[in-house]
Amino acid sequence: MSSWPRLLANPRTRYLLPTSFLLFLAFAIGDSCDVIFLRDYFKFTQEDMSNVMATVATSALLMTPALPLFIGYLGAQLSYLWGVVGMSLLTIFFVLGALSAIRWVPIAVFSLSVGFFGSLASISYMEVIRRRCPEDSLVDMFTIENILINAAGMIGSLLGGAGYSHNHFLPFVVKICCFLGVAFLFWLTLYKASDEKDLPLPTVPKSPSQTDQKEEEEGTPQMLAPMPYSKSTLYLSMLTNEYKLTHDDLLSVFHKKNRTRVDIHGHLQRAATIGGDSFSQFVDKAKNEAVVEDAFGRFRQAKTLSATQKHE
Repeated sequence: MSSWPRLLANPRTRYLLPTSFLLFLAFAIGDSCDVIFLRDYFKFTQEDMSNVMATVATSALLMTPALPLFIGYLGAQLSYLWGVVGMSLLTIFFVLGALSAIRWVPIAVFSLSVGFFGSLASISYMEVIRRRCPEDSLVDMFTIENILINAAGMIGSLLGGAGYSHNHFLPFVVKICCFLGVAFLFWLTLYKASDEKDLPLPTVPKSPSQTDQKEEEEGTPQMLAPMPYSKSTLYLSMLTNEYKLTHDDLLSVFHKKNRTRVDIHGHLQRAATIGGDSFSQFVDKAKNEAVVEDAFGRFRQAKTLSATQKHE
């Protein structure tokens, strides 16, 4: 429930909800008076109604497998627009066919409207939601949409019945206006000319616990990506290291001990410990060796000074 305000405030998702409401409002208005309209203007009997339903189901069964090809070629957003515009044009053709009482018009219109354009709009709309809605808010997005769909079905049925009692063609005029409104709103607020695959998806930053849990489930360790450095930065680092090795006895001993781990290609070999000891033990050992080397150095200096004095 906490994602609801964020979904409504996000411009990439808040306009999906009114388009979905208008689309299902158009469906509900048409469905509320289709059967009566077919009986009054096309003189359809119960057997004719059954034939229409069977033809619609068959067309959907045959046309739906080809829809992913259209969506992959046109893109999800453009496919959704084509689906909505196609249904509006078919509704206009349905009204014109009623004026001439052409009996094959309802079969053609319902087959294409439900089997092709309606399925095209529904499937591509799901893809648009997947692209534009954050992954952790999909459940809330579908919850809000389901509420709006039920509200559209209730309101559309009342509007369709009231409109048909006033004028038989009024519900279909309102249905066409809703389809065109959906297409216009979707084009105006959502459609971009750029490639859909390049559009970033807004996501909520995951907490460290969620990241660790995901990596634990996937079995992949958390690793840092290498950071690029310029040549001047690397050169300065090399000079700094050389200076430290010259003036820091402990670091110098540490460097000598680790030179044995460098292979012929200049790569540092993997090692769980340093010289067979733990790191803390190695540091203590290095400190003692540094003290011993310093003592021997002082002894050599004193011996050289004494020999010089005797020679003089």
